Order: sequence, then structure tokens, then C-alpha cells
Amino acid sequence: MKRTIYSFFKETADKFPENPAIIEEDRTLTFSQLDNMIDAIAAKFYDRQPKAVGIVMHHGAEQIAAMLAVLKSGAFFFTWVPRHG
Repeated sequence: MKRTIYSFFKETADKFPENPAIIEEDRTLTFSQLDNMIDAIAAKFYDRQPKAVGIVMHHGAEQIAAMLAVLKSGAFFFTWVPRHG
């Protein structure tokens, strides 16, 4: 298997599914929960093997999951964070 950022994540998620993966102010996601979120996002891609995906969202667990979902699909992503206001 080609060593990718996603493969390193998946290896860690498989070894330590109940360990914290993301700790935010008001919640903690385990590797298992994050892995499930990644799969749910990737399943919504119109094209199952996109070349590029734009991610427009505020920083947080969902953004990390979206980035990893794109990497899982083999594509690259570009991000833009909306201004508060």
C-alpha cells in the first residue's frame, strides 16, 4: 500500500479506535468516530474518484474529516474559510 497521509490516519484509527483523535472546546471525537465521519462525507461525493475538491467551512472536526475524506478518495483539496461577520 502506498504510504499517504490518509493511510497513516487509517493505521492509527485501526490500532487505537477509542483514543481521542480530535479534542475541541466542547467535544472529543475518537479515531473510530472520526473514521465514520470521513466515510460518511466521502460517500456523498458526486464523483467517487474526484481529482479536486473545494472545502469551504469553518475550522473544526468536520473540516478535518472533509480534508481526510478528500485524501481518502485520492484527490487534492483547496480550502477557504468564511469570515465571521
